Amino acid sequence: MGTAVRGTGLNARLLDTITEDRSDGRCWLLTPARARSAVLFYERAGWTAATHPTPSGAEHAAFLGPRHPARALAPRPL
Repeated sequence: MGTAVRGTGLNARLLDTITEDRSDGRCWLLTPARARSAVLFYERAGWTAATHPTPSGAEHAAFLGPRHPARALAPRPL
């Protein structure tokens, strides 16, 4: 999505809509680690990073949804 929707809450509502029917809370997503604005958005939306990219940031970051039962097991940032 372009910058026209930034700050409107649309992306957060979309995430909520596509994950709300998961009664067990098991939702996850991948995003390019270099997409810093996406990584920051998911963190602000309550998603927990389950992987930590290498310093080069050349791979993907995995996130666990806000109600995912394994959130507490995710490694903490270095």
